[in-house]
Amino acid sequence: MSEQPTTIVVTGAMAAAPEAAFDAWLDAAHAGAWLFATPAGRMVEVAMDPRVGGAFRIVDRRDGEDVAHVGTYLELERPSRLTFEFGVPTYSEARDRVVVAIAPQTAGCDVTLTHTLTPGMEEWAESVRQGWTDILAGLAAELSRAGGAARHAWVAAFPGAVTVCDRHGVIIEMNARSAAAFADDGGLALVGSNLLDCHPEPSRTTVADLLANPRVNAYTIEKRGVRKLIYQAPWFDGGAFGGLVELSLEVPSTMPHFVRQG
Repeated sequence: MSEQPTTIVVTGAMAAAPEAAFDAWLDAAHAGAWLFATPAGRMVEVAMDPRVGGAFRIVDRRDGEDVAHVGTYLELERPSRLTFEFGVPTYSEARDRVVVAIAPQTAGCDVTLTHTLTPGMEEWAESVRQGWTDILAGLAAELSRAGGAARHAWVAAFPGAVTVCDRHGVIIEMNARSAAAFADDGGLALVGSNLLDCHPEPSRTTVADLLANPRVNAYTIEKRGVRKLIYQAPWFDGGAFGGLVELSLEVPSTMPHFVRQG
């Protein structure tokens, strides 16, 4: 009789509808903020073909090494279940099976992930368990942020460019003005890409330093006769550094300046 395969089961509570939790697994624009992302890594590629038989490839750059997470979707049953074949070629040729089950709850839903290890990979069990635990925590945070963004719809119509990235530098939000400002670079298609890859030097080095050492960076620029104020500042989630917000506002050629007393 053959031995039973080793399975890892991890469950996370989500403050979101099952449909939102299911869709997050297939959203290439935002998955880079939480799926296989690591605190010290930088997401450099998120590619998904969300259909049965479609493939995904998510690459996190860690200490200069690109670690690809690849797989194929086997089952997609919105909003209750998705199954995929999964592997990390950098470490092993093995292809494991992962099942994500989503159950509605009064205040959202529970996401239960079951990872069946390929025989011979049992030594990775605890590492795999911790990895998925961190990923589900990241999913919960992402769904919470998405809910907050929906409650702040004023950002969409704000008369200035608003660009938001996560702590890894992955762009997670752009309003209409931001998309227009970056139209030549892809506009809204930039969501899910890394902010560092959108900046030439010396801006790239400055943004990398802001991600490593969160602080405010403000300056003015002028291009084609239009002056702008650029204001880059960190945002926080529960006291933890979440990423950067960049505001770009046109500055009138003449603008009053008041010095108030008291």
